[in-house]
Amino acid sequence: MSGVRVGIIATVMLASVALAQKLDVAIGGQFAKEIEREYRVLPDPAVTDYATRLAARIAQSAGMNAPVTVKVLENSQVHAFDFPGGLLYITTGLIARAETEAELAGVLAHEIGHLKLNNGYHSPRRNADGRAMGRWFLGCSRWTLNSAVPLASLTEFRNIEQETDTAAIEYLQTAGYDPLGMLEFYNKLRYEEPRLAQTWSSHDLMELHSYVEESVAPNPEFIVNTAAFDAIRKRFLPGPKRPPSLAERPTLTRVNSPLAVR
Repeated sequence: MSGVRVGIIATVMLASVALAQKLDVAIGGQFAKEIEREYRVLPDPAVTDYATRLAARIAQSAGMNAPVTVKVLENSQVHAFDFPGGLLYITTGLIARAETEAELAGVLAHEIGHLKLNNGYHSPRRNADGRAMGRWFLGCSRWTLNSAVPLASLTEFRNIEQETDTAAIEYLQTAGYDPLGMLEFYNKLRYEEPRLAQTWSSHDLMELHSYVEESVAPNPEFIVNTAAFDAIRKRFLPGPKRPPSLAERPTLTRVNSPLAVR
């Protein structure tokens, strides 16, 4: 093959990649608009900066070529979203439910895994030849699966999530985090959020746990928790119940007689 022909092919491939990236950014931007209409973005630069730095560390370990944009949503539910173009959303409820930085890093690593592997697209319909008919974007099916998703697609979703988990374990190890933190977080959610059990079976978690123990050597230098995480998480924990003030308490007064409660 001549050098000119190779150069033309390389140019066409680069153009195709650039076009695909632009399309991803456009699709992600549309999803981002919908999410930000439904949820309020937390106007706290300290929290956003913390989450962005943590995600950037993991994205670097994943070899991401494009930056990851992280936004925190004010919502008590435990939720995460990833969209094409490097967009990643987490909720304040997720930060509060994580008990260590390693657990939060595990969620971010999983979502970054979807961005890196570009496996948030699914082909729910196939023609008579078995070929896919169009694609639709679901993102991380772990958070979005519901009764509207065809049961026939469940095996595909589970396989994708397992592939992403395996990649996330590698990213966490490279970034210096204990991968078991991710599994501990998943295990908690599986029992607390029945809707998530569709893609987190106990068998899947045990297999992942065995994989980590066999492939990731124990490292006392692994990060489990930091003071920075504790300070951020504390902002979203429910505070102690405040006793009612004197002005809020009912008082007894005489209205002619007998005693009446005001």
